Amino acid sequence: MHVAVFDTSRFIFLFWLQPINPLVQPVRILIPDGDSPLAVPVLQCLHRSDMPCKVWLLHADDISTAPRSRFTHRALRTPSALNPEAVRNAVREHGIDVVLPVSTAGILAIAELADQLAPMVRLPALPDPMVLRQLGDKWQLHQLLLDTGLPSPRTELLTGPELPGTFDPDEPVLLKPRCGQSGEGIFKVERASELDQRPDLQDLIVAGYVIQACLGGANVDRSVLCDQGRVITATVQRPLHNRNGYKPSKDLHFGHDAAVANVVDTLLEACGWSGVAHIDTVKEAGSGIPYVVDVNPRYWATLLGSFAAGINFPAIQVAVAMGLPTPAESMKEIDFISAGTWPLHFLRHGTPLSHSTVPYNLADPLPKLHLLLNRRRVIAMGR
Repeated sequence: MHVAVFDTSRFIFLFWLQPINPLVQPVRILIPDGDSPLAVPVLQCLHRSDMPCKVWLLHADDISTAPRSRFTHRALRTPSALNPEAVRNAVREHGIDVVLPVSTAGILAIAELADQLAPMVRLPALPDPMVLRQLGDKWQLHQLLLDTGLPSPRTELLTGPELPGTFDPDEPVLLKPRCGQSGEGIFKVERASELDQRPDLQDLIVAGYVIQACLGGANVDRSVLCDQGRVITATVQRPLHNRNGYKPSKDLHFGHDAAVANVVDTLLEACGWSGVAHIDTVKEAGSGIPYVVDVNPRYWATLLGSFAAGINFPAIQVAVAMGLPTPAESMKEIDFISAGTWPLHFLRHGTPLSHSTVPYNLADPLPKLHLLLNRRRVIAMGR
């Protein structure tokens, strides 16, 4: 990618020019879960790589954002999401080189179809479906952490209105859906004894929730690309401000954290993880011990921050699948800021425009505009 920057009187004008690569034949990539909004940052990362590529999408919903990206070579409508026959037909008809799923549902579907697809097309590193389900379930994740000898917050499965004996009636607790993601459906209860006193919480028992000790401390997340438990590349991020409830933060600091890396990488090695994942940890106040609290077995909404920090996860994943050489990339320590707060951050800290979502939104505006107009329906498809 070629970038021209002119800085005059604290005004920055950034022009994103098309990548120039002498290779004639681009890699043909199929994103089978094009209904997921996570496909948009993946498209933007692939476009900005030195590897020439064209990206096809499969999508079943007219409300999807990724088909509106100017980095989508062609969007193929299917009768249902992640239709196996549609995937096979797209691979055959369009000469696809690599199938690259981006969401939890997409990665699981392609992992389960791997034996059928492998003779037809290259596949990226994909997890064992059983391991994916295990890491995506907070109760099973808790058991795995204990079996591996890694720290895990006190966690119990809610099976009735009675408070589990491992919790003090006066301590604050979190109620979490076993398989929820992106902070959705999490409730904080200030006193654990309220569990059997609030009728509005009783439905959570039926819905499949866990009760977990509320750790006080700093949130630090690690994003990885692995192959059979070996970390190929990774970034570490923490929010710059207090989170909006339990939703992911939009303003981030990327830096190194050896303690978090050690705990996360030990977990991934123990379960032989392959593919991408975004792991949430909380470093307990006082002890500084990192506790793994959630594993998102997919790409993540803050992927462009990882790219700005120097790691192009989708391009590396495709290159490894194609047997192409991968650059020796290393993470840079940066702040990555959302478009809404970048002007203030620039005035206070001099954060360059390239370390914000602004140039990405300007380079590919239609998905963002579509998201703003149809936010709830689009986000519902992102899992």
